[in-house]
Amino acid sequence: MNIFLAKQGIYNRQNEIVAYELLYRNSYKNYYDENVDGNYATLQVVSNILNIGKENLIEDKRAFINFSKKCLINGLVNTLSKDNIVVEILENIDPTEEVKRKIKELKDEGYIIALDDVTLNIKYIEFVELVDIYKIDFIDTTKKDRNIILSKIRSINPKAKFLAEKIECKEDYEEAFCEGYDYFQGYYLSKPIVVQE
Repeated sequence: MNIFLAKQGIYNRQNEIVAYELLYRNSYKNYYDENVDGNYATLQVVSNILNIGKENLIEDKRAFINFSKKCLINGLVNTLSKDNIVVEILENIDPTEEVKRKIKELKDEGYIIALDDVTLNIKYIEFVELVDIYKIDFIDTTKKDRNIILSKIRSINPKAKFLAEKIECKEDYEEAFCEGYDYFQGYYLSKPIVVQE
């Protein structure tokens, strides 16, 4: 059986790769099939990491891994070492007491927590003090919205780090850099690479 996974570089302000986002793929076709169940995708990514080996995928970098609510709550995160993964909370996960309790538990264990596709949606406020890295999508948000998001989160969580994702052109990169983003991800910097075992 073939094992597929994609990885996309995440860069710091010095333009160095500091992490990879590991993405579900089921073939050499480099796209995510929207019809695939999120739980299945999460399980496949974690399984493929264990089969291929983190060292072969990410070297000495961190791996950002998307977790569905079910996989987050059921403890799948704990099958991976806290030393080199970032637990990415998907944007469709509501901040229920159960979810917040699990995120706090993971933080207390030393895991780094990222929140995907942050928008002006008020529900994210309940996550603000629990999250280390906020991923802001440069395609799905306006510059005005991004500035409001940065200001609001920085006022509540001054230690927050920000990742500008879906950076597709030089102008996006320059804007994110000037606004003080810590990390950058997108086709302007590098496209996902499919890894097959």
